[in-house]
Amino acid sequence: MAIARVPAVAALALMCASWPVLGADLPARMPVKSPVAVPAVFDWSGLYLGAHVGYGWSDHDVTEVTGSQAYPAGFVFPTSHLNGLIGGGQIGYNFQIQRWVIGIEGDGSATDMNGSVRAFSPLLAGRYSDLHTRFDWIATLTARLGFAADNWLFYGKGGAAWAHSKGGSEHFTALGVLVATTSPSGTGTGWTVGAGTEYAFSNNWSAKLEYDYIDLGRKTTATAVVNTPAFGGATNQIDFDRGNRIHLVKAGINYRFNFGGPPVVAKY
Repeated sequence: MAIARVPAVAALALMCASWPVLGADLPARMPVKSPVAVPAVFDWSGLYLGAHVGYGWSDHDVTEVTGSQAYPAGFVFPTSHLNGLIGGGQIGYNFQIQRWVIGIEGDGSATDMNGSVRAFSPLLAGRYSDLHTRFDWIATLTARLGFAADNWLFYGKGGAAWAHSKGGSEHFTALGVLVATTSPSGTGTGWTVGAGTEYAFSNNWSAKLEYDYIDLGRKTTATAVVNTPAFGGATNQIDFDRGNRIHLVKAGINYRFNFGGPPVVAKY
């Protein structure tokens, strides 16, 4: 009976010894890799509202069209240089397609840009005019095209521009006697182009820096000139052809409403 158990025990020992060999023929188990962190892609789409401050300067040209006692028709006054602070707000909407951002924006700025220049009469000795010009407000409506690099946006813009100016001139004799006063004012319409960069420092807030150039073209402004009693108290009409080129530098901040949740995560 004991002899019969020997072959069975030997077979069992042989099987146990062969298990490591059989295991070596099985495919090795692949190691489990930890997931790779994928950076979030910032989305610039949505409605935004913001504010800005900045600085502006302008070249203001004036040409007398009809002529007067002191200045002939076609007389070109020296260019006056305006400058001052600006401040206002903007509202717009962006739509992002991959890296490209398309949008529309309207903005308005109050301004204290002003300047003056003195022009001596070529017809009357000792007669001169002090031309004062001031911009009250400036507004633009533009289309924007930008390239997004996650939280950075680089863009250009272009569209229509408006600006309201007030001007005045005081004519004096060499003895300082007032001859006449004028107060031309009006809203000029023109075009604008600009460029800027914007950085999103949170999911809803971003800061921007922008430059704009505005050309209001030339506009003929009819101005009533009232002479002093020393010159008969007569009232006549003089036309001034005016041209304005404006430069603006703005720093601003925007709040976005339509992000629709956290930034989108790219999937691979």
